[in-house]
Amino acid sequence: MPGIVRKETPIQLPEAQVQAIRRDCVTLFKTLHFQVYARIDGFVTPSGQVYLNDPNTTAGMNPSSFLFHQAAEIGLNPTQLLTLLIRTSLAVRIKEGKVAQRAHDWLAQLDHNKVAQTQNTHAKIRVGVVMGGFSAERHVSLEGGRNIYEKLASSAQYEPIPLFLTDVPQQPSIYTLPINLLLKENVDDIRARLVEASAKTPQTTLAAIRQEAADITQQYGSAGALQVPRIVSYEALAHMVDFVFLALHGRPGEDGTLQAILAQHHIPHNGSGIRCMERTMDKFQTNQFLRIQGMHVADQVLVKRADWIKDPEGVTQSTERCVLGRGLDNTRRRCALPRNHGRALDPLR
Repeated sequence: MPGIVRKETPIQLPEAQVQAIRRDCVTLFKTLHFQVYARIDGFVTPSGQVYLNDPNTTAGMNPSSFLFHQAAEIGLNPTQLLTLLIRTSLAVRIKEGKVAQRAHDWLAQLDHNKVAQTQNTHAKIRVGVVMGGFSAERHVSLEGGRNIYEKLASSAQYEPIPLFLTDVPQQPSIYTLPINLLLKENVDDIRARLVEASAKTPQTTLAAIRQEAADITQQYGSAGALQVPRIVSYEALAHMVDFVFLALHGRPGEDGTLQAILAQHHIPHNGSGIRCMERTMDKFQTNQFLRIQGMHVADQVLVKRADWIKDPEGVTQSTERCVLGRGLDNTRRRCALPRNHGRALDPLR
């Protein structure tokens, strides 16, 4: 379950143990006459003994499943992996003689579409999908960004480019994100791997697996899917993408900051205008504006961070008195707390 365990792909074990696991899994796969794919669960004891106890003929298919993580390590995104599984399964069913002539037609059509999509790469609209950031909702942003990326990746019209905004407010940087990092468990895990990826080469076993799978990656993968992540300037971004899809939540992607930078570099983006985003990011200012426009909004109390830090109990009691006082006679009363048009501050932020 997400958050309960940490997933490592590939597993962090000595090379000899990883090779032993691979050999044992292949033996089990062949012994049970599996076809196409399977997920095999097991354990490794402190002494290095491998126990395989749970072979699955249909592996889990949620975004955090190991199957997608492993495919990403050879450069396949989920759509490309599913294409591989469908194509390989059709070939196996045809070989068994258990399907009609239509399956031959489907296989031919699938191969035709795959080739056509590869040849039309240059005609696609390049969309940079920005996710991550440094707000408390950065993990939600990652899930949304991955979903957007995958939807665009499965179309014949767009070429999505995953981009990751680091969580350092003072100096946020945008990284290109290879597919194997895009599918890591969470934002913090991706950030740690960004540092590692630029500092070391893949372990020997992983490099060997990628070499073994080179034909698959070449047929089904995307060029540059496993490139080393790198920081991208906004000047370079303007030449790299035709459009930016912001999947960020909170600052700086929801308050107009990033939108203003993109506008300076003439990069179109999704969503509302800068002024609108600046105003609506400040909930107190938003409601004050709506009230002036004649709309019904709830009465508000503006609590400043300094007041909260100094006397949280006093602020709570004053807020309660203010709210209760308004509710008793249904009139708006001035609170003892500051009420100005400065930025509203969430004491929990």
